[in-house]
Amino acid sequence: MKRLFEVLIILAITITGIILGFTNGISLSENQRTTLIILGVVFGFSVAYCFIVGEITRNNSQMDKLWSILPVAYVWIIAVRGGMSLRLLVIAILVTLWGIRLTFNFARKGAYSIKFWSGEEDYRWIVLRKKKIFQSKIVWALFDLFFISFYQNALILAMCLPALACMDSTQAFGVFDFIATGLVLLFLIIETIADEEQWK
Repeated sequence: MKRLFEVLIILAITITGIILGFTNGISLSENQRTTLIILGVVFGFSVAYCFIVGEITRNNSQMDKLWSILPVAYVWIIAVRGGMSLRLLVIAILVTLWGIRLTFNFARKGAYSIKFWSGEEDYRWIVLRKKKIFQSKIVWALFDLFFISFYQNALILAMCLPALACMDSTQAFGVFDFIATGLVLLFLIIETIADEEQWK
């Protein structure tokens, strides 16, 4: 019960932070607003898909399968609608490389299947379903809806919003962009090495 309470607090803080960020001091251009609506539609479909398919199949790893795919889709939508500026293009390429690495690593563990709703389920959901509080189908469905489906989708969308902020940037691609790009590539190499070591 304590863990569920902590999760709900984190969810409330995250949603409040996103709302405050967009209502205080951040003014969006018409293109940014339209792009955010498109991202919101993708987000809504993803939440509905993860919840409905997860509940019907009892495989609650639908969000896990999308975790490395949705950010790629989000940043490419932003990059295309932002006119494919150099900064947005670099962001989209880096996120795509990260997504390929994570998708490949998850796929070789049996996460994906021709029957898209099946595949290996994340062990955490199996462990959680055995806990007394989650024995109730209603409690589990609420957890699935608000944490697995909604919160994790919101987290992914929130992580991609800095690209939205770059859409109307007039700043030239500069030294900090090069440093950030280099760091992301370095971390990506480290993550790939760690994936291989863990796999072996």
